[in-house]
Amino acid sequence: MELYFGCYGCRYKMPVALVGLILCLALWDFFKFCSQRWGLEHYPLTRQCLIRAAQCATAVILIFSNVQMALFCAICVSYAARITSVIQGPLA
Repeated sequence: MELYFGCYGCRYKMPVALVGLILCLALWDFFKFCSQRWGLEHYPLTRQCLIRAAQCATAVILIFSNVQMALFCAICVSYAARITSVIQGPLA
């Protein structure tokens, strides 16, 4: 079952953004594991090149999974809920 999130009349699939975030975390965890295993702290230039490649891969994953749109929609809904609660006042 997929969860849908409405934003300005469009339907957005939230699990895609969640998968994108999980993939980014997995990518950086894999990089950390390989860095420790291969001893990349002794090779700073190689490590910097791999970090830049991982940053590019992270950017591609985040763009294709529409994480920025999911965050924007979540912030809009949160802000709207906050404004509504301020206008209505505290619950008695």
